[in-house]
Amino acid sequence: MKFCPDCGTKLSDKYNSSEKKPIPYCLPCRKFCFPSFSCAVIAAVINSDQNQTLLIKHKNDNDLLLLSGFIERGENAEQALCRECREEVGITLNCFKMCSSWYFAPDNTLIIGFWAITENDTLSPNYTEIDNAAWFSFDDAMQAVKKNTLAQTSLVKLLNDFQKNKPSACG
Repeated sequence: MKFCPDCGTKLSDKYNSSEKKPIPYCLPCRKFCFPSFSCAVIAAVINSDQNQTLLIKHKNDNDLLLLSGFIERGENAEQALCRECREEVGITLNCFKMCSSWYFAPDNTLIIGFWAITENDTLSPNYTEIDNAAWFSFDDAMQAVKKNTLAQTSLVKLLNDFQKNKPSACG
């Protein structure tokens, strides 16, 4: 961040007593301007029999991906996860668990990863948002996602956590 988001003045570096490194500071506004980033959720959505995961294909993209979306103002991560499931594929979740978070530098986003189990497995894709959605066995899903991508890294992390912490019952 080089300029104040409020007044547009070029920022200078100033030490804050609680930080080890200098923080961008706006002299006219007399405030520190901490760097900002987006937050998103990503999920290995798992069917009610707990033996398949959902992969989707977005418009104008040939890659199969996990369900994901940005957290909107006023939402927490869990609300965003439930909203994205309803909006993109028309499903309701029975239970879910936040597993991990990681920073994704290419679009300056903090990603919060979940596994989630559906209440029912009938998909109603929202074709204004996605081109396709389908259930895949865990092994087939691992083969279907593009190698060395966020989708593959996320799928491995989330399915590993699910298989270690698989719930005996949900809801």
